[in-house]
Amino acid sequence: KTVEESQRSVLDKLAEREEVPKQNIVITQDGRDSFRAAAIDGLLLKAGQVRIDKPAAGASEFRGMSLLDIAKDCLRRAGIKGSTDLREMVGRALNLRGAETIAGTASDFPYILAATANKSLLAGYEVAPATYQFWARTGSLNDFKAATRIKFGDVGKLKLVPEGQKYTETKRTEKKETIQLGTYARMWTMSRQAVINDDLGAFANTMFGFGVEARMLPNDLAIAVLTANAAMSDGFSLFSSEHGNLDEETDRKIDTLAHGTAALAYMIKLMGMQKQYQHPDEAESARYMNLRAKVWLVSMTDWLLARQVVTSATDAGQANAGVVNPFANLGITVVPEQNIVTSTTDYSHYLFADPRIAPVVEVAFLQGNQQPYQEEMDQADADGRKWLCRLDCGAAAVDYLRVAGHLGRRPGRRRIPETRGCATRRAFLCCEVMKHARTG
Repeated sequence: KTVEESQRSVLDKLAEREEVPKQNIVITQDGRDSFRAAAIDGLLLKAGQVRIDKPAAGASEFRGMSLLDIAKDCLRRAGIKGSTDLREMVGRALNLRGAETIAGTASDFPYILAATANKSLLAGYEVAPATYQFWARTGSLNDFKAATRIKFGDVGKLKLVPEGQKYTETKRTEKKETIQLGTYARMWTMSRQAVINDDLGAFANTMFGFGVEARMLPNDLAIAVLTANAAMSDGFSLFSSEHGNLDEETDRKIDTLAHGTAALAYMIKLMGMQKQYQHPDEAESARYMNLRAKVWLVSMTDWLLARQVVTSATDAGQANAGVVNPFANLGITVVPEQNIVTSTTDYSHYLFADPRIAPVVEVAFLQGNQQPYQEEMDQADADGRKWLCRLDCGAAAVDYLRVAGHLGRRPGRRRIPETRGCATRRAFLCCEVMKHARTG
């Protein structure tokens, strides 16, 4: 070989023998990233509504700065000369984006405000006192067209096939309900005057409030389904005598421990009697579903009494303290929600099974996105920036289940009428969700 070929061979051989040392590559923030992180955390600490466990280095310095000071600092770091006119200077800090970003001279001020707004928005969303997630099913829709939720009847029991006989074909029935999304949004403006006046509190508080409202919106829609009691696809109201799920007994409202105990015991009994949803020809073979009570939705005024009914070691409805409370270990969660009360004479409360097994109300979001969407934009007709909070969601009653059985007439109690169109002429009682309503 030539000298060059020999050298290449030797070098290749040495390279095979040597192990390449492993290197740990650490990506660190540059000065601009550190500046942004410190400014964002400093503003959040100053606003006081968002909890920050580990603020970025230097955040405490920005905590003592005004919005105007931060805007000036952003312009200085971008190499932009400050103006003696405060309005002009703040306007440049707020609106420097687009083409100037490509040139590398954009101000960081809009970015810092956007991040501060987003964290305030999500903080409000996280702490809002919504309750629908306990008793309603969460769903997803891909668009804004009306969607159908179909409840198929169970296939029925497998039947014994005698030797030489034909197989029996199953009969299935179905019921359909519709649900549709809507877009809900509000907008707010951060003006130059607000920056000059250092109105950080109004800015952070507004975005925090948007987050709270975005969380409570699906809650309001779900509760409206319960209280509106609109007709379902069969023409009857969600809670009605035809569905057999409306109880109006005065001794089953939560005004005393004895009445609260009686109400819960009655609804648990009906829930335990619930059977499969099947074709009328298969109704005789329907089995009990063994549903368990999961959530007791009560008004805020009834909350503590209802908790006492469920959690007391002894039976709250008995004068004898030695009687064991049968509800103590059933795992029923008492959820307070004052918005279910629509008037001063309304004493409604509801009992739900697990919404994953027996859903009654569904709350749906566009492509499953439950968090609000925030968008920032320039103002075309005034100085400043606009902030938009938007959420796409909807709610509807998607099902009720009927329970085969008969409720006889009892002294002082309303008779549950037979369900119309029932081939077996039985009374059907709904136990997927039982409503106790007292109107006066």
